[in-house]
Amino acid sequence: MANIFSNFDLYDLLMWASAVILALTFHEFSHAQSAFWLGDPTAQRMGRLTLNPIKHLDPIGAVMLLFFHFGWAKAVPFNPLYFRMRDKRKAIMLVSLAGPVSNLLFALVSVFLWAIMVKIKFLYGAGWSGFAQNTLGGFVTFLGYLCHINIILAVFNLLPIPPLDGSKVMVSFLPWRWAEQYYQYERYGFLILIILIFTGLFGMIISPAVKIVMSAFENFAKWIVF
Repeated sequence: MANIFSNFDLYDLLMWASAVILALTFHEFSHAQSAFWLGDPTAQRMGRLTLNPIKHLDPIGAVMLLFFHFGWAKAVPFNPLYFRMRDKRKAIMLVSLAGPVSNLLFALVSVFLWAIMVKIKFLYGAGWSGFAQNTLGGFVTFLGYLCHINIILAVFNLLPIPPLDGSKVMVSFLPWRWAEQYYQYERYGFLILIILIFTGLFGMIISPAVKIVMSAFENFAKWIVF
C-alpha cells in the first residue's frame, strides 16, 4: 500500500477520521464484550457494551486525534471481583488483550477487502465510468486507512507502558512483589507517552513492528486473492 498519510486533503482527512473512529470503537467494545463474557456487567451497565462511537469517544482525545494524530477513547471500566475465573490476573490479561487482538483481526479483514477491491479495479475498472472508478478508488483508500490504523492501534496498545493494555498484560506475568512496584510508577505512564510521541521516539519504537505486520498482512491477502 502507498504511504496513506502523505498529501492529505479534506476528503482523505474525513476517511482517515472515520477509520480512526471505527478502530477505536471496535477496540473499546471488545474490552467491554470480553469483560462481560467473563462475568463482569460493569461496562454493560454504563452503556459501553455497544458499537455506538459516541459512547466510547473522549472529546479531548478526539480533538487531539484530529489535529495531532494522537489521542484516546474513554477507557472501558471493569471490576475483577465479578470475573468468574479464579485467576483474576489472567482474566485481566484476557480483557486487556481483547482490544489489540480485535484490532489485528479488523486489520486482517480490511486488508482482504482491500486486496479484493484492488483486483476488481485491475480486472474491470478500465471499462467503468469515471464516477464508478472514483468510488472504487475511494473504497480502496479507505480500506488502506482502516487496515493501517488498526495495526498502529494494536501495536501502540501492546506497549508495556501504563495505562496501555500492554502494561496490564505484562503485570499479569510478574510476581506480586514486582507488580506492586510497577504499579507505583503507573501515574507517570501518560507523561512518558507524551514525551515519546513529541520527541519522535514513539514512531521509532513502533514503526518497525507496524511495517512488519502491515507487509505480512498485505502479502498474505494478495497471495490468497490474486
